[in-house]
Amino acid sequence: VRVFQTHSETVSSIASPVERERERTRPPRQGNMRKTLNRGRQGRKKRGAKEPVGNPPAAELEEDVKENENMEPKTKELSPEEKAREYETTYEAKDPNVPPNLCHYHYKEKEYKTWEPKNLSSQIHMCVHFKMEGNLILKDGDEAKEQNIKDPAKPEVKLSTATQSAMDDIEAKLAAIDTNMAVAEGKITVEEAEKEIQEQEEKETAEKKDDDVYSKNQFNFSDRASQTTNFPMRSKEIATKMPPAVKFSRSVFQWTIYDRYVQEARERVAKRLASERKGSRGQKKKMKQKVLTYTGGSDEAEKNRILNLPNAELLANMLERIVVQNSKSKAFEKFKYQTENDVKDHHGDFKKTGRGSFERLFTCQYTEAEGKTVTSMCWSQKYLDMFAVGYGSYEFMPENNGGHICVFSLKNTENPEYSFRTKAGVMSLDFHPSYPNLLACGMYDGTVAAYDITSKTGEPIFIADDPKKKHWEPVWQVRWKKTLPGKPNAFTSISSDGRIVDWILAKTELVNVEVMTLKAKEVLEGEDETEDKLDSGVAGGTCFDVASNGTMYVVGTDEGAVRTYSKNYDTECLEKFAGHHHHVYATRWNKFCSRVFLTASEDWHVNLWHTGCKEPIMSFDLGKPVGDVQWAPYSSTVFACVTDDNCLRLFDLKVDKHEPIGVYNLPDEADKTKDDSKTPKKSKKKSHFTHLAFNPRDPIILVGDESGKVRVFKLSPNLRKLEQSTKLLDILILDGKVNKEFRKSSVGQKEEAGKSQEA
Repeated sequence: VRVFQTHSETVSSIASPVERERERTRPPRQGNMRKTLNRGRQGRKKRGAKEPVGNPPAAELEEDVKENENMEPKTKELSPEEKAREYETTYEAKDPNVPPNLCHYHYKEKEYKTWEPKNLSSQIHMCVHFKMEGNLILKDGDEAKEQNIKDPAKPEVKLSTATQSAMDDIEAKLAAIDTNMAVAEGKITVEEAEKEIQEQEEKETAEKKDDDVYSKNQFNFSDRASQTTNFPMRSKEIATKMPPAVKFSRSVFQWTIYDRYVQEARERVAKRLASERKGSRGQKKKMKQKVLTYTGGSDEAEKNRILNLPNAELLANMLERIVVQNSKSKAFEKFKYQTENDVKDHHGDFKKTGRGSFERLFTCQYTEAEGKTVTSMCWSQKYLDMFAVGYGSYEFMPENNGGHICVFSLKNTENPEYSFRTKAGVMSLDFHPSYPNLLACGMYDGTVAAYDITSKTGEPIFIADDPKKKHWEPVWQVRWKKTLPGKPNAFTSISSDGRIVDWILAKTELVNVEVMTLKAKEVLEGEDETEDKLDSGVAGGTCFDVASNGTMYVVGTDEGAVRTYSKNYDTECLEKFAGHHHHVYATRWNKFCSRVFLTASEDWHVNLWHTGCKEPIMSFDLGKPVGDVQWAPYSSTVFACVTDDNCLRLFDLKVDKHEPIGVYNLPDEADKTKDDSKTPKKSKKKSHFTHLAFNPRDPIILVGDESGKVRVFKLSPNLRKLEQSTKLLDILILDGKVNKEFRKSSVGQKEEAGKSQEA
């Protein structure tokens, strides 16, 4: 800041060296003279001289006057040049006590650095001497004017009627006095005064009328004066006795709470049943009479009357089950009790070799699906006597005759419990593990759908038939995904178009999320991406299966390739295997060992694989294309497969690693048995086995064929031995002839080293 000063007569502060010298040689002022006088008095006190009382003597005053006359004047006259001169002075708003270089330790870079704040002057060099927050402002200030504009003055307080009338009388008297004074002084005439009084009265009456017209509440009498008697306040107190206190203590445990809840639930059920018995006795009698009595009308009318009764469908299903179980009592006895084949397993050659046999129990067939192929089968994971069958065709002809979905029960093997008709052939099915009424379906034209089997409409609750969303080729397999509680259900599908898609059941539609597209040639991490290996083509997916630990899944293609992919990173291929030479029809993970899986192919082979070994550990040449393969749910070493020569084979690697321990060949006259006697004619083309499915609980297995029949077989005791404790890898390592490739691999060496250390 630069300040320019112009001295007119005197200069109080001098900045130049000449002026500083003048200031130094300037004589003392009055203050200094007073100090000299005081010093003289103090000296006299020290010497013992008494201080004079009253006014000082005249001699001392004269001496002081003489000294003042001899003193030079306090100020000096400046020359015109000095007066016209401009002196420049610079002022800085900085505190000289503030250090110029502050250092702080920087923890990230681990060293001391100079601290340079953004607003250095406002943070360091500012000193506040006084600060007080208040709300007082000047009346005539701008801020007060703005507030008066925003918040105008409050209206005057309205007086009561009595007070207002008194004030009006006083004002009228004063106005009359003023008028009389004006008439007396001659300012106005009497006529003018009377006219003014009349106008004032008319104005007051008009104002009263306006108040009466615009009054909001005509019944508001609060402003009228009234006198009422006020009752005196009285207080009354009542003392009561303290309620008696009772001490109660009891130990409560978890089982006591549970028992109490169970008891309360039983009481509620008993009350409900008692009320139903009292109120429904008359209704039950009427219903029984309606169902059992015959009114004598026509057969059609009587049939419609009975079927339209409540619970008629339930009663009909119960009656049908009773009739079927009575007609096939021998088959149900074989299913429930021990048979001759079961006895053979404990005697003779079967006991020595450990082999077994299959006992045929039932044949399930749907008349409307006659001539269609069984393309998929799956058991319900909650109701273990119920299974779903999908009907379609593997003969890829241009015409589309539609398909069927049938849900059978072992309690009634003649007719399905539920049936649905589809626009295209069914290729894959899967029951939801938690919701048994939900059934996922993949079709021949690429459509996917979700059915509620309890629905009476027969239509899917969700369907994706939009060409922009659905697959372009047949959907070979669908599988429900494990979802967190509160999340929408979803399932995964694979198709020949090379896409793996997740379908989410939203509120009103199926939302598709494409997981990945299978490549014809996958390149693993670390491989050279040469021109020979790279191929932009797409591989058609035919099957997939998710491991029991949920970390990865294996995929088979129509070119015979077998690959494993990560569940967390769907597009990353973990391993490639030598695979097969033709279509891979099935891939199955072992339930008890998450690193071992099976594959079945059209090249007549069933291969056993281990993750980490590119070559198959075991390979079984069956001489015919293998349609399906599946691990047994009760043992880690048992699996079964079906081939095109109508042969069902069951292997147990603990008993024999080369040959099956159970074989069933369908005879040519199989269609002439009692179970198949109702079929009209045998087709010219011989039907082949297509799919199989183990029951999760009972020792039975389903086998479907190309003629639309589903046969139910019972396993003999040697075929259903529980070996869950036996590890599959332990059995594979003991045999050095079959699994040479496995023993050579790093995985096999680690497993063998671990076994030797345990021994």
